[in-house]
Amino acid sequence: PAPTPSPTPAPTPSPTPAPTPSPTPAPTPSPTLSPTPRPSPRPTQFPTPAPTAPLVVPSTCTQSGCMNYEGSGDYVTIGNSLSFDEDRENCNLRSSASDNLDIPAGSRIVKALLYWSGSGSLPGNNRVLLNGNSISADRVYTDSSVSPYTFYGSEADVTSFIQEGTITVGSIPADTSNTYCTPNAAYAAWTMVVVYENASLPRARINVCSDWFEFTFPSRQNSVGYYDYDDSVGCIFGATGSGKTTIVTFESDGYKGEYFYINNVYLGDNLFSGSTAPNLDIKEFDITTQVQSSSSITYLFRTYLVYTVWGNAIEGLFAPVRVVYYEI
Repeated sequence: PAPTPSPTPAPTPSPTPAPTPSPTPAPTPSPTLSPTPRPSPRPTQFPTPAPTAPLVVPSTCTQSGCMNYEGSGDYVTIGNSLSFDEDRENCNLRSSASDNLDIPAGSRIVKALLYWSGSGSLPGNNRVLLNGNSISADRVYTDSSVSPYTFYGSEADVTSFIQEGTITVGSIPADTSNTYCTPNAAYAAWTMVVVYENASLPRARINVCSDWFEFTFPSRQNSVGYYDYDDSVGCIFGATGSGKTTIVTFESDGYKGEYFYINNVYLGDNLFSGSTAPNLDIKEFDITTQVQSSSSITYLFRTYLVYTVWGNAIEGLFAPVRVVYYEI
């Protein structure tokens, strides 16, 4: 018999692979919109105000040894003495002495000049204390016209140290030994001239002179035996109103006298007698008539021999500081 053929197995169909699904793309997030920052508003720009013009300025007229100003302003003079007494009864000195500086509201200080003087030779360390600040002299003066005595004067620009209120000056060098104490010649004192401006004040000229350091004795002797000691402040012109002058003296005593004149007008005897403080006088005089009729102010001290409790004596003083003010 013929062989029976083996049946051919039907091929097993390959399974059709399920299609791999394409991944659904994640949605791209919409960008977050940040608000556009607005620039900060610029501050309103105001024009910078021009600096206020000074009301008091240096004068066009100048004099050697003086500071000359003009404008809407005035001045004040203060001072005090470290001496307890004018004579040999007490030659000790205080460590300091004070005075008060008052100027009108709304004023500005233009210049402050400190002047101090003492008995004895000019010290090597010529410094004083001004409200605790050490001040050295800008200019110094000495006088040795009466042997064996020497006296000195010193000045300094202290504008940057000064404001209204109490002014204290101390540690003024001075020789108070018997050489000066016995003849009543020991002293130490100070003064200050402050020039200020103020819009409410009339225009004026202010001349501050401080270079006249000379003992009144022995000054020149005139024909009748007096000793004349004089000096002048110039730059007097264009006066339209009132005038005044201040003169400061050191080593002025009450027990001796001197005749005093301004522009040949006699004003009195022994006006400089330590009335401000022992050995110090700050005196103001009206010179309205003089500034309207003269080109200078002349000061004359006429000293004379007098018998005192201490014996025969002639007034010897220094008058280095003179200030002239007049409206223009």
